[in-house]
Amino acid sequence: MAEQDKKQNSDGKNEVMNSPSRHDQEIIDDINKLDISKDEKQDIIATMEMYSGPIPHPKILAGYQALDPNAAKKIIDNGIEESKHRRELESKGQKHRGRLSWAALIFLFIFMIVFILCSFVLILKGHKISGTIFVGTAFIVFASTMYEGILQLSDNNDRKSNEDNTSK
Repeated sequence: MAEQDKKQNSDGKNEVMNSPSRHDQEIIDDINKLDISKDEKQDIIATMEMYSGPIPHPKILAGYQALDPNAAKKIIDNGIEESKHRRELESKGQKHRGRLSWAALIFLFIFMIVFILCSFVLILKGHKISGTIFVGTAFIVFASTMYEGILQLSDNNDRKSNEDNTSK
């Protein structure tokens, strides 16, 4: 969540202001490094607009609207459809991961049964050490796979951000 600062406006009332993002803070730092007067730096920062989102800034949207009377509606509708499409893709991805998890669990269960049966047969035929190794291996594979599966399924981040991927 974004950090918030309280700032007093000219009426003496407190306003809640969002702290700038890391990228925005880098821009502000670059402006502060410029070889211009402090007043000019403050003027640049004060007039700087920071906006992000799937729909263009309202001033830009108004410019499109001036060119074509239906442009703003089309752009907004496109943004809404894009959001719906993204949510649909995320839902499909969740369902796919769920099916893969169930398939892996079923395969693991079958694998465990086969190893336990093989170890039982080996022990009955007099190969106690081999049978014990088989059942031990089955237990270790089962325990480690379940542990990793639980960690992956309990991780709530479906998609890692570029920051997370590049920091590793």
